[in-house]
Amino acid sequence: NVYVSQLSRMECRSGPRTPEAEAALRRINARLFAVCADHIQACLTAFRFSWGSEAELPAGVEQALCDGQLEVRREHQLGEAGRVDFFVRFVDGPRRSVAVELKTKGSPADIIRQLHRYAAHEDVLGVILVSTSLRLRAPAELAGKPTHTIHLARLA
Repeated sequence: NVYVSQLSRMECRSGPRTPEAEAALRRINARLFAVCADHIQACLTAFRFSWGSEAELPAGVEQALCDGQLEVRREHQLGEAGRVDFFVRFVDGPRRSVAVELKTKGSPADIIRQLHRYAAHEDVLGVILVSTSLRLRAPAELAGKPTHTIHLARLA
């Protein structure tokens, strides 16, 4: 992948990065995240969900991601940031994993604070909110990292 190759070359350089290099790195990370988010959305779109309770939904999401040949860790601890529902490693290397949080209800402000903690973690490339509620939506960016929202209500 051209983005991974560019990113790897930039990260191998020693010394402080210039503002231009930091901006280029952010653009490459954003594009890599977009590819990850598109793949995750495709996995969830292709999966036939059926859940009778909220407790069954995470198993379906995990199965959909695994069916998409993704390396998935469920209930992954991100230190003080907390435990994210799914930690999806898209490519090898540091800061190449996507935090995926599943929400069916809750206060939008509380959810944004939680997603912000995940986004601020150094190992996280970006954050995806997967929700069954159309009223829950992540902003375009948190802690300088891209986010994406997938509504299962549209996919089920």
